[in-house]
Amino acid sequence: MERRVICIKIYPAMKAAITNDVLIFSVDGHVEKTFVEGLS
Repeated sequence: MERRVICIKIYPAMKAAITNDVLIFSVDGHVEKTFVEGLS
């Protein structure tokens, strides 16, 4: 999970949204959902 969060921080061009403490982002059309803890 940490790697994915880091990737999002490095590539802001990626579509990402945080809803109800759940991180949802899309990479190459593939959507991933993961719980985020301590994301600032």
